[in-house]
Amino acid sequence: MGNQIPNLVNSNTPHAFTSAHPLRLIKGKLSLKTLRHLNNFDILVGRHLNSLKKCHKNKKACMHRKDNGLRIIGGDLKGKKLYSIPGTTIRPTADRLRESIFNILSFRVQDAVVLDLFAGTGALGIEALSRGAESVVFVDNNKGVISVIDRNVRACSLGNRAKIIKWDIKKNLNCLKSIRPAFNLVFLDPPYNQSMVKPALSNLEQSRSLGKEACFVIEHSPLEKIPKDLSNFEVTDQRRYGKTLVSFLNYMV
Repeated sequence: MGNQIPNLVNSNTPHAFTSAHPLRLIKGKLSLKTLRHLNNFDILVGRHLNSLKKCHKNKKACMHRKDNGLRIIGGDLKGKKLYSIPGTTIRPTADRLRESIFNILSFRVQDAVVLDLFAGTGALGIEALSRGAESVVFVDNNKGVISVIDRNVRACSLGNRAKIIKWDIKKNLNCLKSIRPAFNLVFLDPPYNQSMVKPALSNLEQSRSLGKEACFVIEHSPLEKIPKDLSNFEVTDQRRYGKTLVSFLNYMV
C-alpha cells in the first residue's frame, strides 16, 4: 500500500500538535498541498489553545460580552450598550419589544419603585432607571446572570439606585419583606412554558412588598396563560409580539 500517514489523533507522541510535529519527519514523502493543509491546521490549533489560556486568565471577560443588539432605548442612558451572556442561559428582551413596553407604560415609569424578577441582563430595570424610575431591585437565581447584572449596573453608574438579589423566585420571595418603599412597577420575564408565572405572582403577594394598584408587565409564551384564580391581579391589556405575549396587570388591593 506504500507509505501510510500515521494516525496522529491516536498517537502517543506527547507533542502531536506542536512545532515538533511528527509529520515534519516525513515531509519529504508528502505533497506540498498536504503540507500546507497540515500547517494551517497547526496554526488554528495553536490559536485556539491561546484563546483558551486567555479565557482561563480572565473568566469574567469570557463569560460576559457586550451584545451589539442590546442597548438602552431611551432616557438619560439612551444608546448605552449592555453586557450579556453568550448562549441560551438568558433571553434578553429585544430592543423593539422593550421600546413598545415602555411606550405603553409612559408616565408610570417616572419616579417608580421597580422590581425586576427573572432579571436576565437587567435591561428592563436599567431602562426604567434611564427613564426616571426612583430605584430598582433585580432578582434572579443564576450566579452568572447576577454577575452580568452587577456589571451592567456598574457600567451605567447606577449602583446607588439599584439592589441585586440572588434568590429562588419559585420557592418564595421572603427576601423582599424588609424592602421599602413598596414596589409599584414590576417586570416578570420567566423562562417560557415552565409554569413560573403563577408561583411568582403568589409569592410576591405573600411577601407584602407591593404597593396599591402596582402595575405588572409579564413576558411569557402565548401557550402559558395568566392564572385566573389569583383574584387580586387583573389583566388590563395584552399585546403579542411574534412568539412573545406581553400581559399588563394591575394589583387590585
